[in-house]
Amino acid sequence: MAYRSTIETLGDLRSHGMALFGHCGALYAGHGRLLDLDKLIRLFGEDHVYINDPEIGRKFVCLECGHVGGSITVMANTAVPNDLARPVPAATVDAK
Repeated sequence: MAYRSTIETLGDLRSHGMALFGHCGALYAGHGRLLDLDKLIRLFGEDHVYINDPEIGRKFVCLECGHVGGSITVMANTAVPNDLARPVPAATVDAK
């Protein structure tokens, strides 16, 4: 499968198996959670560019403390395709 050189819309994130993580903006909170990408697409649309977008972070509501506002980061899809998931042979050591 050929990948686009940029992943900039909510639809791109979904089609590449990626996610967004919301960070609570309350001082010293340290709270956060995965965001519901399908819900974000319903609210903003599949073609919504999330890069440098203030709206998603501004509307983030922390489920732990109720603070409104925060920031988002992208969660990469780090799954290894099945054809690459085979074990790597151990290195042989020449003991002399």
